[in-house]
Amino acid sequence: MLAVVTQLPALLAGRTTALKELRDTPVEFLGVPPLPASHLMPEVLEHPDDELCRTMVDVWKRNTETDGVPVNTLESLERRAVEALMDPRCVPGRVLPPIYCIGPLVSKGGGHSSSLTTTAEERHECLAWLDAQPERSVVFLCFGSRGVLSAEQLREIAVGLDKSGQRFLWVLPAVIAGTGTGTDDVLKNNQDELLPRGFLERTEGRGLVVKSWAPQVDVLRHPATGVELDSGGHLGRGASAVLAALRGTDAE
Repeated sequence: MLAVVTQLPALLAGRTTALKELRDTPVEFLGVPPLPASHLMPEVLEHPDDELCRTMVDVWKRNTETDGVPVNTLESLERRAVEALMDPRCVPGRVLPPIYCIGPLVSKGGGHSSSLTTTAEERHECLAWLDAQPERSVVFLCFGSRGVLSAEQLREIAVGLDKSGQRFLWVLPAVIAGTGTGTDDVLKNNQDELLPRGFLERTEGRGLVVKSWAPQVDVLRHPATGVELDSGGHLGRGASAVLAALRGTDAE
């Protein structure tokens, strides 16, 4: 993500139209595979003169004026993006500050207290559910606090989980794109509209659907978790990828 936002000010400079008009046209960034314009952060898709867009661009410009940038990753894991940030072509006409790879650093999780000291009453319900599952048997689907899925994507994921017969823990996104619908509505009032009819009943026991948030680090550390289906970070909207259970990388 850092490699992308460092190059965004130059991309937006001189534009007279919003990036959202490019739709799914691939945008080239040094050190990062071609990225559909629609997968960028919503704020930068607006017109370059939009106040929030201009504010974010100004912040990213100031980031290049620091004495150094610590990044929560290791170079061997994201070498392409790290090398791009040290390449003079990254921001033409500017020498970027040095990059210091200091990670991956992962919090212990558990919210205000470690999962080792949290009482049974304070533990999230999904951890108790995981306790009852076989070791390395659960697929964990989590798209982050800013993850956005369309109604169609939501249904396709549900169909796949239903047909797979696989145990799963699915954290629904906070908002369903294009519907104005929040997770609470999905679980209470719009199940039949946004989830296949009978999905929750058919997967009861082998699957658990929770709303908005789950203690991600605690889930990843749990013996029952076998694999994670992740969005790949802020720039992974709509382009899900299966990632190893190693959190905290963000050089791209």
